[in-house]
Amino acid sequence: MASDLYGVESMKPGSEESRARSALPVDPDSLLAQHLEVHIHLYMDFAMFMACMLIFSTSYAIAHLLLDNLW
Repeated sequence: MASDLYGVESMKPGSEESRARSALPVDPDSLLAQHLEVHIHLYMDFAMFMACMLIFSTSYAIAHLLLDNLW
């Protein structure tokens, strides 16, 4: 079955996939947990990026100061 970029074609009412998906029970707690997990991972990735930037920029600044004092 053809679908567009967002999969809207497969979710049209009356298609076999839409009936199959609507028959599956959805656990809201599971969806919330999955959503929170994605956000936590994004925040952790951003925090790790910022920590790396802080470490590298601090190391560069210290090396710059030490090398300036040598001359």
